[in-house]
Amino acid sequence: MEEDAECAKLKIPARLHRLERAEISEFEESEELYRRVDPERIKDEGLAMAAITFHGTGMSVNRQGPPSMRLCQYPEDVLFNTKDGKHYDGWSILTFTAEVVKKFSWDHPATKKQFTLELKHAPDTCMYPHSDVRLISEGSQRQSVGAKRFSLEFKDRVAALASARKEGCLVPQD
Repeated sequence: MEEDAECAKLKIPARLHRLERAEISEFEESEELYRRVDPERIKDEGLAMAAITFHGTGMSVNRQGPPSMRLCQYPEDVLFNTKDGKHYDGWSILTFTAEVVKKFSWDHPATKKQFTLELKHAPDTCMYPHSDVRLISEGSQRQSVGAKRFSLEFKDRVAALASARKEGCLVPQD
């Protein structure tokens, strides 16, 4: 299997390297999405506050990929750090399905604005399955729902979409 030399230095398995592979814009309803979360932050802040953040391009996840072309062989692939190789062994992994993310809708209690979530495959050089869950309101991407007093309610609703949480251990390279 071909590999990217820089990604190999970071000890990221070749199966996850982007190489020349194109974005896959469609997400199948049954496709799983994986998000890593620091278990210490869950203890300190609670699941919703620790796990649900929309910074920059959105909430970072790895996508499983369609059945005909699995992008993540293991949920634990999300534990690889593509920036410096300091991987997240022992972190928790939340699993969502594309279906529940696509169907999510929340009406802001004060402004009555509707917030939805959108999926975007955003491959990284060393992490082809990388994707973003984007927060959308009034046709535009947002980074928050506004006032902090509503933020926890919103984050609790998003966290409730997760179908599983487990402690993750890195899977040996192929």
